[in-house]
Amino acid sequence: MKKFYCFAILLALSLGANAQFVAKKTLLTESGLVVPKVFSYDGNTHIIGLTGEDEDIDSKYWLEVYNGDFDAVHSFSITIPEYKTSYELQTRKMEVKRTQFRDEIITVYNEQSGTNQPWTGTWEEAKRWAADNAPFEVEPEESSRRLLPVDGNYYFNYYSYGKACPYRYIMWTSERRLYLVSADYEETPTGEWQTTGGLGGYTDGEYDEPKYLSFVDLDDNSYPSTEFIFSQTLFNSDEKYEYLYPAFEEEDEIVEEDTNGDGINDLRRIIHGKQKGYNVVSEDGSILYKIDFEIENIIRFGGRIYLVSPDEEDDDMVTFWSIDGDPDAVTQVKSVSTFPKQIFSIDGRKLPETRRGINIVRDTDGSVKKRLFK
Repeated sequence: MKKFYCFAILLALSLGANAQFVAKKTLLTESGLVVPKVFSYDGNTHIIGLTGEDEDIDSKYWLEVYNGDFDAVHSFSITIPEYKTSYELQTRKMEVKRTQFRDEIITVYNEQSGTNQPWTGTWEEAKRWAADNAPFEVEPEESSRRLLPVDGNYYFNYYSYGKACPYRYIMWTSERRLYLVSADYEETPTGEWQTTGGLGGYTDGEYDEPKYLSFVDLDDNSYPSTEFIFSQTLFNSDEKYEYLYPAFEEEDEIVEEDTNGDGINDLRRIIHGKQKGYNVVSEDGSILYKIDFEIENIIRFGGRIYLVSPDEEDDDMVTFWSIDGDPDAVTQVKSVSTFPKQIFSIDGRKLPETRRGINIVRDTDGSVKKRLFK
């Protein structure tokens, strides 16, 4: 079980007068977590210290809340359930398709007519003829009246398919004719899917800790983000502390890939269990409500709090969600480009739109190019 990843703090408070230390307080805690004053019930910054943990099937953590004087004003515990996702790796069974086929009738010289004529004879005579005249060593396949090469080099992927795909062989027909047959083959992953990696053979993700949130206060020009886990008033307005924990779905998700670029999906991952948003969990373990989208950070802008998430359909966009401490008030406000397209003149002046001649275009992906517009 992973521990909370917290910044290390020295919880000591010193009060001085005339360059002399007159008081000191030390708290024996393993680590500390900040609760921003913006999201605290009393409007003051709190520190939450980890005082103990119990690792079992689930992990239980004991925590204490300290005020500005480092007095313990509250204590609680949380239990973090373990959840792991895994996938089953599958590949498609290869199938062989004959791409080319040609045959040449075997002839023998007729001394009376002075011409080559098609060979004719019984199956037994065909075997004797092939033993003396075939261009490669052969053995008979009675059921299909074929004489197949003995050497594995005359077969396509001999070690996988045996004698199912001969490049060259001799065929006897019911018309008592002999043919020399040549064929070409190719493998394509069009067969049934088969498991090549068992369940649990690869752990795709392990989620055993709450989500860290990043807060940027644009109204106070506080651009450096403050990371935190617990809040009191971000998701509701009571005195209990809340946190986000990943929510999971039991359904399988199938992802297929074309690994060699031939247009046929030949690799499949069946992902068992996947994250779908977050549960907002109270300190007493109750789930207050669920957020169905990924949260990248939280901002205060224009006196309001917004959750920021990546857009589900466009990687160059982010979506802002308004939140006001009420689960029913989380609403999508706007999706905007993370890097809006900008146009500049050749001397660097920003333009409202493209103009005739050379323009400098900064695209949504951040790339900068010179382009000629006529």
